[in-house]
Amino acid sequence: METEGRADEGSSSQRDPQNTGSYDFSLTPQDSLPTEDSQPAEKSVPIEEPIVVDRKAIEKLTEGLLSHYLPDLYSSKQALLELNQNQVILLDTLDQEVTKFRECNSLLDLNSLVHLSVWLAGWLAHLKRILSLSTPPVPCRTDGCL
Repeated sequence: METEGRADEGSSSQRDPQNTGSYDFSLTPQDSLPTEDSQPAEKSVPIEEPIVVDRKAIEKLTEGLLSHYLPDLYSSKQALLELNQNQVILLDTLDQEVTKFRECNSLLDLNSLVHLSVWLAGWLAHLKRILSLSTPPVPCRTDGCL
């Protein structure tokens, strides 16, 4: 029955002049008329009675809506923070693995370079032996005759 008493109070355009916190959400006939740009509606239902909503009712509805959705939002926030922390840990681990891989590749490159230089030194020593055994020493003549 409180609603009927409130309906009589809310006969002003938007806000109750007595400042009781009631709002009038009614449409004027000009608001419901189609303009030149808009298409005509299939059904137009004229609103005859103004709808009056109490401020306390709006606050209670808002609190109820927030109490319904806030726990899920907080749990989602915690899950996102945990995922973000896990992502940072994963990126650090990945960076360490890349560093290990580069060190391993540089060691492999250095190892192959050492093996190549050892092989080349052995090959040069072998060539030196072959050249020293196969060609007799040439005597040097100082008189200018060949």
